[in-house]
Amino acid sequence: MIYGSTNIHTVRDSTDLIGIRTLILRQYWQADATNPSQAELDAMKPAAPGVSGGLLLMGDQTMKERGRYQTMWTYQGINGDGKSVTFKQRGKSFDYGFDPGFSQVPIQVHPNFMALKDKYQGYPSNDGTTVIWDPELSAASGGSGSALIINTQNGNTIGGGVGLLSQAASNSTTNPMYGIQSFFEMDGVYRYRYAEISLPAGLESGVGRIASGLPGTPPPLTDGRNWLKAPTAFQRKGYIYDITEFYWLSRRGGWPAPVYT
Repeated sequence: MIYGSTNIHTVRDSTDLIGIRTLILRQYWQADATNPSQAELDAMKPAAPGVSGGLLLMGDQTMKERGRYQTMWTYQGINGDGKSVTFKQRGKSFDYGFDPGFSQVPIQVHPNFMALKDKYQGYPSNDGTTVIWDPELSAASGGSGSALIINTQNGNTIGGGVGLLSQAASNSTTNPMYGIQSFFEMDGVYRYRYAEISLPAGLESGVGRIASGLPGTPPPLTDGRNWLKAPTAFQRKGYIYDITEFYWLSRRGGWPAPVYT
């Protein structure tokens, strides 16, 4: 084969926050045959350059460009010889964060639901799955609904006179809970990313259970909230494992201990 240049060019050399390194090298070359077959090109392609011991070849690609070829090699791993700790292990990483959000949940799980139901005259539906809130609140009803029953057949008032009807109407106010069947509760996911040469033996220990002593700096909790450990994600990158732990934030009151301990 005929090489346009024996120089190896660095296309990219980056090391991220936890010490995982990505190195991409390139070399230009020319084939020593006209219209070579794929097998001939494979045989002529230059060998992968030597790199430090902490890097592993993850793949290569060859492309034709302006009558010549270029081959690029991608390596991943860590800096150094691959034996020294040049990466951030669990407890030493600064790659963590909290992704906040909202979830829509039934109004029945609101921590002040009983007080809301009493104040705004809520009562269960026939099947018991939802809460009925009257469109208006009436002081004359004593919190139990409409003050009068109207005979729809003849228009007569049952249980009171016109004066009582007018008084109930004048004491009615719009019910702010009318139509409300759910509310938004804060939730979120805390993530903590680090690297290890081998997968920790207890990587999935405690998954699906209430967790404490989270690594890094999770946000402070209020209203009795706590964390549930979710399954851990990991990916092999060269000689190193890229690991991310996830923890789910509970609603107010915390994850129910009988279920998650």
